[in-house]
Amino acid sequence: METDDTDRKMEELGGNKRLSETPPDDDCCPICFGPFTVPCRSNCGHWYCGSCILQFWNYSSASKPCGCPMCTCMIVNLMPEASLEQQPQNQEVAEVLKSVRRYNLLFLGGACGFIQAVNIFFLLFLAESA
Repeated sequence: METDDTDRKMEELGGNKRLSETPPDDDCCPICFGPFTVPCRSNCGHWYCGSCILQFWNYSSASKPCGCPMCTCMIVNLMPEASLEQQPQNQEVAEVLKSVRRYNLLFLGGACGFIQAVNIFFLLFLAESA
């Protein structure tokens, strides 16, 4: 039963058992309802603009992983569209990718992620007080 549900969800997400590397062409960000800018896929398979999902997280609770607005699954990993890592980026795209990497450091990796989170919060505190 559980395997059937997983297979069905994977088919809905990408047509096969491998998640898509790019957002669907005919889809839009479910937060801003616009075309994807710096598209990022959550670990549950939903696509968002990188800046939209990070703002959603900041307004909910920055101390814990963001809940997916589509399925309420905890988002512990955001994966930018593969082509973004390979092409030259403008400053805005670079900032969003940096924020996505910071988010992933906070919530991906169990105890190691926790230690990294403490270090990041400490560094952010030092930067704010300077």
